[in-house]
Amino acid sequence: DLESTKEISSIYSGTTGTEIINESIRPTPWLIPDGMRAVTIKVRDIDGICGKLQPGDRVDVILSCPLGIFSTQGGNVAPGTEGKVTEFHVVSKMLLQNVVVFATEKSAGTQASPDSPPKKITLLVSPDEALMLAATRDTTEKSKLRLILRKPSDRQIEKTPTVYLTDLLVGRRLSKRVFVYKGLRHEMVTFYK
Repeated sequence: DLESTKEISSIYSGTTGTEIINESIRPTPWLIPDGMRAVTIKVRDIDGICGKLQPGDRVDVILSCPLGIFSTQGGNVAPGTEGKVTEFHVVSKMLLQNVVVFATEKSAGTQASPDSPPKKITLLVSPDEALMLAATRDTTEKSKLRLILRKPSDRQIEKTPTVYLTDLLVGRRLSKRVFVYKGLRHEMVTFYK
């Protein structure tokens, strides 16, 4: 009965997730499920399918960031200690999987142009996942988050390896990485197949 749903902005189904049925009513904190948090992140216009992400979509979140391995004199790690970069990598990791898009700039009524892809997306996450997103966004602007759109019925959580750009470029397959400790000093040693 559409007349009785005029004051409802979204509905939830266990199979399809959250679905917006009335975009004129903006998402409110009352729509956040108990135990979940709404976190807004910046996205690129190529995330999702050509930048078209909508409330109720399910996404995976990939983190890509630079990673430097440092060596210091005598293993001293106090602030201000001089050191040198011994290794530098660009790393990508599947940070979160099967996350619900709670709102977009369009659904929240804050998008400048209704035809342009959203620059911000609000995700529904657990408190621990909110901390992970905050750590990745607040530490450096060199970290990049990418949203990968999922089929609505696909709820499978996949075990994925961390990917190092150097390994892809030289065609090596990582076997393992271990830290070797010598007194107060340590270094990461990488083994390949």
